[in-house]
Amino acid sequence: MHPLALRLSVLAIILAATSKKIGRIIPEPYLDEVFHIPQAQAYCRNAFDVWDPKLTTPAGLYILSYPLRFFDACSPQFLRGINAFGIAYALPVVVYLIWQTLHEEGSALDGIASQVAMNVALFPVLYFFGGLYYTDVWSTIFVMAAYLATLRMKPWVAGVFAWISLWFRQTNIVWVAFMAGVYAVCRVAELEEEHTGKSAAEEQKKPDTKENENPGWLKEVKLHDPNISGNIKSIDFVRTPLSILVVALRYLPSLLVSMIPYILVLLSFVVFLVSNNFTIVLGDATAHQASIHIPQLLYFTAATTFFSFPLYLPLVPRMIRRLPSPITIILLAAMSYAVYYNTVLHPYLMADNRHYAFYVFRKLLLRFPPYSLLVPAPAYLVAMYLQREALNVTLSWAIFYVAATTITLISAPLVEPRYFIIAWTVWRVHVKEMRMWVLLMEAAWLVVVNAVTIYLFLMKPFEWAHEPGVLQRFMW
Repeated sequence: MHPLALRLSVLAIILAATSKKIGRIIPEPYLDEVFHIPQAQAYCRNAFDVWDPKLTTPAGLYILSYPLRFFDACSPQFLRGINAFGIAYALPVVVYLIWQTLHEEGSALDGIASQVAMNVALFPVLYFFGGLYYTDVWSTIFVMAAYLATLRMKPWVAGVFAWISLWFRQTNIVWVAFMAGVYAVCRVAELEEEHTGKSAAEEQKKPDTKENENPGWLKEVKLHDPNISGNIKSIDFVRTPLSILVVALRYLPSLLVSMIPYILVLLSFVVFLVSNNFTIVLGDATAHQASIHIPQLLYFTAATTFFSFPLYLPLVPRMIRRLPSPITIILLAAMSYAVYYNTVLHPYLMADNRHYAFYVFRKLLLRFPPYSLLVPAPAYLVAMYLQREALNVTLSWAIFYVAATTITLISAPLVEPRYFIIAWTVWRVHVKEMRMWVLLMEAAWLVVVNAVTIYLFLMKPFEWAHEPGVLQRFMW
């Protein structure tokens, strides 16, 4: 049996058991499902003129679920099954293909690629919502499918998947821009390689003139995009983008033609913004006001460390040797400043004790405010260092990734682990760790986290004093 098929079977069995348990204990829509499920059921009745103004995301999930109407299967359990199918099959297959695309060894590492795919599907925030009817699962799947097509240099396929992803979450436009940047660099490298090959052949036929010896500054600039696992210097952060820009200008017409699919998707989003009164949120935007919230990046690195710490264990000795440096002090000071002066405490975060973030802030970060906010700053620094060291990417990729993650997160005042999903998934497929024992340790840890959170969600309900008889549940 193919190693991926084996793992898909295991995932399907686990998810089936989880979904059955959730359906038996919580048969009715819970929390945000009270908006999503009735809307999907309205579409199942062909009532396309019905729209709940409380919904803030487009209709992608409801359109995806529409075929269920032909089987008279638009109950909450079957609608939730759409996401369970995505976690059990669609997402792991896409991740597997991405990993194979990124590694030249191909089929020789099927077992490793399959385990990575399974581990991504077990990511606790994704796995949890695989049992409910939320937009996050298929939003992630379509973004990653677009990224797969980008890596395989199929821009039209990438454009289609990227456009579909916007029907699940509008903020995916940031990741479309990220993919456009990644594709542009890859395409520029391709064009440069093609041109260099032709030039080398033609150069032998040309007379040795002074003009040929001095082709001009534009032709002399070479693409410079080192891997971050090497010895990156400060000048590389200037040299890399400048070299990409100069070489891109050299092939600008060809580059723009090849990027038409990404440009069309970006333009369609501009049309949406204009038609939506220049706001990204549909419907009720009162709880989704954008603000600058820099510590979100630190919470993301901390969350990544919590979920992925087995991947970091082999990196600890190297970290101990490298971490002490002048830049460490500068970064620590910047993080402390951001946490002290820019921590945003959203009213929902401080009032809703159904979410784990409530307890992280109430019991830890706000234990002795404001100074208790500063205590984790060194841990944030270590987490950020490990997150970087785990990657096998070029400097341009890292710049695009940091930019996309920053734009996605710092505009959100509410600390919501679901906002971390795509940033974590994109990061995870580029982690260079390939030792099976480490991957199995990661899988075991993720299973433990999932078991605990699903158990608390199902078996430890509680009531609010002002809503007696209504069960509340712990969730991400």
